[in-house]
Amino acid sequence: MKLTSHLKVDVRTSEVRFALNVRNVGGKHAELDFQNGQTHDFVVVDSTGRAVWQWSRGRIFTQMVQNKQLGAGESLQLDESVTRQAIPSGRYTAIATLNSSNYPAEQRVDCVIP
Repeated sequence: MKLTSHLKVDVRTSEVRFALNVRNVGGKHAELDFQNGQTHDFVVVDSTGRAVWQWSRGRIFTQMVQNKQLGAGESLQLDESVTRQAIPSGRYTAIATLNSSNYPAEQRVDCVIP
């Protein structure tokens, strides 16, 4: 089983959009297991590694085990956005994580918030 992931950060005038795409590039079906309702997270960190914004901060997630099915060649797109004012201007690294217990993934992308 092989999964690939890609993170895209789109900085716009009024918001910053994050998109994590996870694709099953293997020839077989994949079942992603999650220990709770939080399937993913997005974090923006500064050069010291300090989180300046985190999508999951302050959110409550169900405590129910869940799974998502990905057939061969299928993708899972996880999108979130934040108002542009929530992140101060500067150079950052955006980190996206797939919180699957059996297929965890992390992607990092450098970005500039003007």
